[in-house]
Amino acid sequence: MLLDEYQSLAARTDVSSSEASQRHLILGLFGEAGSVLSVIKKKGRDKSSSRVYFERASEEIGDLLWYLAASAKRSGFSLGRVAKPLALSPSKRKKSSLLLFSDLQIPRRSPPEEPTRYLEIVLMSLAGSVGALIHEQRAYLKSKNSVDLCSAFTKVLRGMVDVTNRVGLSLEEVARANLAKTSERWPEDRNSFPDPFDSVFPRYERLPRKITFDIREVKSDEDDYFVYQSYGKVNIGDRLTDNIEYSDDYRFHDVFHYAYAAVIGWSPVLRAILNVKRKSVKEVDHNQDGARAILVEEGLAALIYNEAKREGGLFADVDRGKLSFDLLKTIKSFVQGFEVKDMPYWVWEEAILQGFEAFRYLVEHREGRVTIDYPNRRLHIGPIPSKAVPKKQ
Repeated sequence: MLLDEYQSLAARTDVSSSEASQRHLILGLFGEAGSVLSVIKKKGRDKSSSRVYFERASEEIGDLLWYLAASAKRSGFSLGRVAKPLALSPSKRKKSSLLLFSDLQIPRRSPPEEPTRYLEIVLMSLAGSVGALIHEQRAYLKSKNSVDLCSAFTKVLRGMVDVTNRVGLSLEEVARANLAKTSERWPEDRNSFPDPFDSVFPRYERLPRKITFDIREVKSDEDDYFVYQSYGKVNIGDRLTDNIEYSDDYRFHDVFHYAYAAVIGWSPVLRAILNVKRKSVKEVDHNQDGARAILVEEGLAALIYNEAKREGGLFADVDRGKLSFDLLKTIKSFVQGFEVKDMPYWVWEEAILQGFEAFRYLVEHREGRVTIDYPNRRLHIGPIPSKAVPKKQ
């Protein structure tokens, strides 16, 4: 892969657009350099497995490369130009800026299992070069000296090559994995959803493609509130309260499960409520629709809700593409071992934001009609229609 090809593809997922975006990219570069150091430090301290170590190191170096490529592009430099002084071949250093990642690195055959003392030195050098880049970026605003700024980018890239060499990773493989991750998070097409999980099962074992529920809050005799739900004239599920010391309206949280079903096509909780578990295949019924899957989904809903409360506003001001990436990565980790484990980041984001849109409506109005529209991957929310008044005879 050409470095300029990587930079061009990486730029597609650069969603920053404000005047301060270049400054944010440089600060992001600094933060990712710290993350790389942190991964190496934790390997020596916690004795994590080699597989986990290399996966985390690869991801963090990939994020660092993305920030470097994006910030260099914002500054007017191609990654090939930045890398030119680092080419292993003297002829390419002199003549060509169309460099491949392989032009910068000789792969190691036997990477070390543990961080070495020299790797620590290389990491500190990388951190220093990122700090110098920040200084040159500020100086450039006054001097417009592009030579010094480009040289600062080159020193950061040199540090990255040194680190990947010492860790035992291929920078090209790191770059490809990073593109896969970022395109999954910020795709060009947000309308191509994965296929449903239950399409090959009988209709009576599928989540409904369209279904409407009414959700109402009721005051009990004990001066407390609970929520009940109905499908047509049938009440479903349990009467829900907040089950917490201080009321926070979590009693409306089933709407999150409806959002997962509407957008992702997954909800062990809703399967249990509607009695559409996939019992025709014992392993699927037990492993994907059973009690543990239900607990995982409930735990996931609580985890995301706590994050929404902590951030304030229940994600009201979060645009598509702006939901915390760390949260989405936590979700992926949370659902490992279940059929939804490979669901793209952006689909999770869509389900979460639609679920919270409906949740905020219910908090405001204390009731609402919710419709799962799986064919269009939408969760609709609105008022419950008033009952028709019988005409007088």
